[in-house]
Amino acid sequence: PIGLKFKAQETSSLSLSVIKYIKATYKKEDTKDAQRYAQGKYADRETLHKELRKSAKLTIDKLENAVALAESYYAYLRTLQSRFRISSSRGAWGDSFNPFAKTVIRFVFSWTNSFIPTNRYVTYDIEHEKANVLFTVAALQSHIAIRFDRKDLTEVKKALHLFQGSAGILDFLSVQVSKKVLTPKSADLNGKVIGFLKELMISQAQALVFEACMLQKVDPKLLSSVALGVAKCYEKTLGMGEYGVPSQLFSRCNFPWKRYVRHNMKLWTATSYYHLSRDCLKEDEYGMELLALKLALNELKKAQAIEKDMRNQGFFGKYKHPALDALEGATKILEKALIKRQKVALKENEAIYHERLPKSVRKVEAKILAKPSAYAEPPSDENNPFNKLIPAKIQAEAAQYKQEAKQMLDKKKDDTKLQDEKIREELAEKGLPGSLEAREGKGISDNLWVRITKVQAKGGIEHVDELLKRVLAAQDKAWEIFNAARGALIQEQQDDEELRKKFGGRWTRLPSNGLVVNFNTQLELVEGYLKRAAAADEKLSLKRKHEDESMKLILLNRGELEGKLPKVSQESKIEESEEEKSLRADLSKLSKIIEARGKILELANQKLEEQEVEAILLTSEQKKISKAETKMTIMSEFDPYFDKLKKIDDLQNTLLAEIGTKNDAWKKSVKDDPQMKKRSEFFGKINSGLEAHESISSNLAQGLKFYGDCMNQYLNPIHQKVNDFVVARGHEKKMYMEQITRSLAQSGISESKSMESKGLYSMPTAAVTVEPQVVTVTNVQAVPDENGVAPMDVTPVVVAPSASTEPAPPDQW
Repeated sequence: PIGLKFKAQETSSLSLSVIKYIKATYKKEDTKDAQRYAQGKYADRETLHKELRKSAKLTIDKLENAVALAESYYAYLRTLQSRFRISSSRGAWGDSFNPFAKTVIRFVFSWTNSFIPTNRYVTYDIEHEKANVLFTVAALQSHIAIRFDRKDLTEVKKALHLFQGSAGILDFLSVQVSKKVLTPKSADLNGKVIGFLKELMISQAQALVFEACMLQKVDPKLLSSVALGVAKCYEKTLGMGEYGVPSQLFSRCNFPWKRYVRHNMKLWTATSYYHLSRDCLKEDEYGMELLALKLALNELKKAQAIEKDMRNQGFFGKYKHPALDALEGATKILEKALIKRQKVALKENEAIYHERLPKSVRKVEAKILAKPSAYAEPPSDENNPFNKLIPAKIQAEAAQYKQEAKQMLDKKKDDTKLQDEKIREELAEKGLPGSLEAREGKGISDNLWVRITKVQAKGGIEHVDELLKRVLAAQDKAWEIFNAARGALIQEQQDDEELRKKFGGRWTRLPSNGLVVNFNTQLELVEGYLKRAAAADEKLSLKRKHEDESMKLILLNRGELEGKLPKVSQESKIEESEEEKSLRADLSKLSKIIEARGKILELANQKLEEQEVEAILLTSEQKKISKAETKMTIMSEFDPYFDKLKKIDDLQNTLLAEIGTKNDAWKKSVKDDPQMKKRSEFFGKINSGLEAHESISSNLAQGLKFYGDCMNQYLNPIHQKVNDFVVARGHEKKMYMEQITRSLAQSGISESKSMESKGLYSMPTAAVTVEPQVVTVTNVQAVPDENGVAPMDVTPVVVAPSASTEPAPPDQW
């Protein structure tokens, strides 16, 4: 396992810094819960520090508790980051007199290098603290894994998952967290060291795969392959240790890491040969069996030499170590089995089989089944008391502004996608870049093949057809809900009109025509969106049919594509002209412009995440700045990004015009060649297929989102409100019918006519009117997932919406 005993060190600033900041920033009466929360998390870190010091003696339960404690503390660090501004550096002299010093929290964390515990270091960066905590979680999982009983299949599987989980955490640490650390990292957080440890965890996981196979008594041929897989994993680990990890790290460490890994590599190679010999015996290959046993003993001797070398080194010459003891034990067990079988095999071969040793052993394919498990980062604590430090009103306004900003950026992103598609279509009409690719005189270029493989990896036509199927199913479902709502309203109106004609003046209930106006208005708006969406679906379906040949073409492998590529004669292969070079350069610039637009939008979204809207709103409220001006201030922070997009658009339009002019001039300068024309058309078809795959799948994905939003946010609520309205009107109808029937039965029809003139059967309007706003929807059925639309929760709404409530326009997909 990864060393942990002295990893964490005490720190006194964790709770003090937070509490000091809270006291200085918020009202005292509002901060009591937040202070207690901060003190509790500080106590958790100190408990973790104490537990790590005795990690070698802890039971599985206590180690699992330590993992839970570490992940809870990690979630707290993320909570602090999401809620406060935290400095990544040490406070300068005079901070206590600086009025702006209180706007950030400064921490001091202390850890040691797990390889060299005497190396203690201090950091002020919370990202560094997070990286150390994740490192600790990975190490704890390795400690838990070695404590399970290796003779119990269930426990072996648990240990296997833990080692894979540890590798997954280390992978996440190197890819996601470690790169965010701005301050110098300790040696054990070096990317190469993390990679070395990750491979070591995978090696041990692969060894557990072998042990699981042994317990299930699988075929010796498979055991040989799995054992060789373990040896290959240790070989990769050794490579990373020798060429990636700083040499001084291992030289100053008490444990002989590289020799330990090399020993395992030799031991598992010998194990592979041993089980290969068992398989040879099973297949009556006695000469091959003897050779495999000989090779196994050779590898074992090398492992034993490494053992001797380790035992003669400093620390291990004086003290025992469980890991080395276990290695020596495994070596002796294997050696005993090999020598015993070799004696028997030699005797049998000399007496019976008389087979000679072959020149080479049968080839064994290494099977590596262990892989890092994906790690889910612990989320920040949403119910933390820090959230109460900002008024709910401010939080709601901030969420609204962020939502508006996000919608604005999403709209820009969608516009950019449309613009990119139009550019590709415009270039395709000019025969670009197919006509240029055709003149290269080679096969499929690497850049073009990369685009093709990306489409193939996504599933190609099957993926597009599946998306189209789901979109059309979602469209049918949306129309089904729409027609059900409209049909219920029409039926209710017809019933009301028939009863009004039948009973005349006795039917004093409010007319349905006046009550369903708002419903019809909403349905008309949604109907317009659905018709436009249906037209878009039809357009995409037609494009799919039109581009069927080109879309199928790019599903071929590279060799098949190049085989279909029309060849050109030697005379047609001329040197690249200046016009052609200039045209290629402009196309390259255009590609970079398209990439730049996407990067600018990424930066704008990053700005949205970093925006401290709550702080701006609080400041505006204190200074009594109007909401309109505050909103303008918040949104204006995105103006620099939009200005850059505008400049890029202008540059792009200019460049497109130049490309068109240069393309026309270049075509005139190139002599006609039928074979070259076919070649250009072939490349044009490939590019057309790629564009179709990319644009259709992108638009269909947006289509699924549109139908999901439309049904969950509009159609389902409207349908439910209509149903509630119809039910309410049905109860009202029943009341009227009972009253009229009862009156007719008491007085007779003739008397009832005379009474009608006196108004005895006329019920007060207020007594029977069912106000639409009274009925609320508390449970809206979500659209089934099989239709391709993710279920969403719907906020309770009134039966009759206000006429001003209008759904937002769908994406232009």
